[in-house]
Amino acid sequence: MDLLSDFAFLAPLAQSDLALTQSNAGESTLGPGSLVENLKSAGYLFGIIFAVFILPFILGRSLASWLRMANYGAKFGLIIASVIGSCLILYFQPLRYGPDINGGMYLVYELDKSSTALTKGPPVKAASLIPRLSQRLNPAGLMEMTIRPSGDDQIEIIVPKLDPNEVKALKQKLIDAGVLEFMVVANQTDHQDIIQLARKQSTSDNATVRLMRDVKTATEGEEARKVGVWRAAAREEKAKEGIFPYLGVEPGDIIRDGKTGQIIEGSPGSSEALAFERWLKAKGIDDLDVLIALEKGGRQYQRVTGDDLETARHSLGKNGYPEVEFAMKASGASRLQKLTYDIRPDPTSGFHRRMAILLDGRIISAPNLNQPISKDGVIQGRFSQEQVKYLVNILESGSLPATLNKTPIAENQVGATMGKDAIDKAGWASIYALIATFAFVLLYYRFSGIVASIALIINLLLIFAGMVLIQQPITLPGLAGIVLSIGMSFDANVLVFERIREEIAKKSTGRLAIRNGFERAWTTIFDSNFTTLITAVVLYWLGTDQVRGFAVSLIIGLAIGMFTAVFCSHVIFDTFERLRIVNFSMADAITFAKKSFLGDRDIDFMGMRKACYLFSSILIIGGLVATFIRGREILDIDFNGGTSVTLSVDKPLEIEKVRNLIKEVFDKDTNGSPIQTSLTSVSIEGMPENAVFKLDTSIQDVKELEDRLKKGFTEEKIGASLNSYQVKSSEPVE
Repeated sequence: MDLLSDFAFLAPLAQSDLALTQSNAGESTLGPGSLVENLKSAGYLFGIIFAVFILPFILGRSLASWLRMANYGAKFGLIIASVIGSCLILYFQPLRYGPDINGGMYLVYELDKSSTALTKGPPVKAASLIPRLSQRLNPAGLMEMTIRPSGDDQIEIIVPKLDPNEVKALKQKLIDAGVLEFMVVANQTDHQDIIQLARKQSTSDNATVRLMRDVKTATEGEEARKVGVWRAAAREEKAKEGIFPYLGVEPGDIIRDGKTGQIIEGSPGSSEALAFERWLKAKGIDDLDVLIALEKGGRQYQRVTGDDLETARHSLGKNGYPEVEFAMKASGASRLQKLTYDIRPDPTSGFHRRMAILLDGRIISAPNLNQPISKDGVIQGRFSQEQVKYLVNILESGSLPATLNKTPIAENQVGATMGKDAIDKAGWASIYALIATFAFVLLYYRFSGIVASIALIINLLLIFAGMVLIQQPITLPGLAGIVLSIGMSFDANVLVFERIREEIAKKSTGRLAIRNGFERAWTTIFDSNFTTLITAVVLYWLGTDQVRGFAVSLIIGLAIGMFTAVFCSHVIFDTFERLRIVNFSMADAITFAKKSFLGDRDIDFMGMRKACYLFSSILIIGGLVATFIRGREILDIDFNGGTSVTLSVDKPLEIEKVRNLIKEVFDKDTNGSPIQTSLTSVSIEGMPENAVFKLDTSIQDVKELEDRLKKGFTEEKIGASLNSYQVKSSEPVE
């Protein structure tokens, strides 16, 4: 029988290459319904590819031919493709909003007090898990997620609204410890002594002994030594014919029932797909442990873990399936080489030993080893893109210093962290800013303003499509970044228009004025956008998730703004010039005002440079001194921490009414400094809507917070009384 014999390590002589290939046993065939659905999907995919990558360039070439602009077919096609692609993205995938606008989910997890890290090692606090959890849950910083410690043993997580599958995946990432191990599967050739000890253990009348995970020696007069361990075999995530196949199990392995501890003897007697799983199911076995050897002949195998990894990344294998490529650190490469040398194939008999790859104590693969390997490897198999992405994410973030309980102690939907009034004002401010910008550019630059407005519409489409494409939620800081990038895009157009104005003043032809205007403004446009881009990159690199939201939208806006303001505007100008409908008349209020006050004289700016140096120095020094005097008070609650309270009232209240009360009660602290607060409504099953709230404040004194709550939440002030509250210190966001 050769049930799972496709597992193999592929190690060419040219390079050390660790490869995991899963068996194709149990593959299901497509039925008629599946075929129809797949044909439909393929049709939709082809339609999208045609609409975005083929049709626009056909139209672009036709338009260029009609206008007799031979070199513009690809340019027209690129612009049309950008517009069509953006519209399709926004049509099929709606915009997502951050917790500050649309609310989200509030989770609280507690450290697992029974984990080894908490029972044997030095004290582990919740704050020490934050960096790796952030890397694991939000590696790109695009989810607008808040992860912070709550006291010493709890972690609070606020995420945007997610669908159930995304929530399930997020919870799994939280509870997984992320411990990767490379171990040796026990075999009949090398480990007869360990197998005999395991068999003796499995026949014990004591259930506790049978279910022990460790296999130890029992030599009289010597201290028992651990020589083997039982490890659970993981199963595939997707069922095949109603059965979840085991991973990393082959005929001849020493296996036991994970629930009873009894070793399983015999075989299914068939090599058909899923025969092994059906055979186990008939025996009532659905938990399987595999025996792992820790030594051979009294000599321990080298221990290799995920801490020895240097990098891990996903790639596409030769078989077309996603795979995980990894590289070991120098010390890790030495350990892996030592381990794989000890279990290299027997040159005489050709016997191949197997290495088990374990994640969080569960075997995810156990391929054969063809030759010793060291630094580089590839874990490949029939993985989905999501599985590979998840595995890489876990490996990159590393193992957690302690594990979290599998079930959150609190899981609630929360309202927007910003008040409705603040959200409305921010939204209308963005709209008014756009309207004012449109109005100014149309009134001042006239026909050229129409070109800039068309470029802006394309700009907005591309920005929002880009945000959707990278799954970046729209937040208030993100909107600020978008508005700023739009302003800079208009600024680029203004630089071009002013250059065109100068060319027209020199009596240049329209075509020459357009060409020179764009060429001579390009350097200035690039410099201004590039310096801002550097700032945005630094904000993304060093900032918290909230700051990253602003940085990401600004980076996208700057890149797209340069494309629309320079490339798209240039093509539109050239098209209108070819159609002979271009008009270069523009208002010149600056020159008019200058002549009205100064006549033909110019302002000697360079002559005032010393005064400007002095004034700027005073402002800079004054700002630094003021910052030093205020110290940490200048930072908000995200950096300084404070106190957090979950409170309930005896009847539902309008959240805006509660916000106004909070502003009144938590106005200034004992030092006269403004108190920073953040209020969200919490939905709890069995409680009325808007009767439970979570309040974060910058107040450090818990008693002061309690006194203010009791003083503010009274029947006389809000028509409701404080039912209960729970106060705890809130740590700064990492």
